Amino acid sequence: MTFAAGDNPTPTLEDTLAWLKKMPTMSRSAIGPKAELDCFHKLTVADLSTLKELHLGGHVVKEGKLQPGHVEFPADDYRYLTALETLDLRATQVTDAGLAKLQVLPKLQELKLGNTAITDQRFVSLQSIRSLKRVNVHNCPNISTKDLAELKKALPDCPISQQPGP
Repeated sequence: MTFAAGDNPTPTLEDTLAWLKKMPTMSRSAIGPKAELDCFHKLTVADLSTLKELHLGGHVVKEGKLQPGHVEFPADDYRYLTALETLDLRATQVTDAGLAKLQVLPKLQELKLGNTAITDQRFVSLQSIRSLKRVNVHNCPNISTKDLAELKKALPDCPISQQPGP
């Protein structure tokens, strides 16, 4: 299941907010450190520029039950989340193209990518995000040991975990 911000090739701030408000309830939905069902419905346009944590990972929850399928955050919409420090994309359909566009997040410190299908092709694009302090790639089979080593070399102060995280 993939959601798009709309037909507009350059989504506006309002498009981003509308997309988040339509977001289905996810098993790890949160706009802070604690999971909270339907948290995206509370967001305002003003919240987007001050939002520090966004957790989009997990499975869709419908009628109290986990459903198959995941969501992908439209990569072009990252640019409005200028205060974002933690982005949890575990168990989502984040693409290599989406990963490459994370460079527009100037304050991103923690990135959780566990259980995704990201590949070596774009994983190296994380090297340019100098603000990163923690990266989790648990159960990402398409990332090679070589590329992990390259990222560790480029970001020596950024622990890269291949273990399950909270």
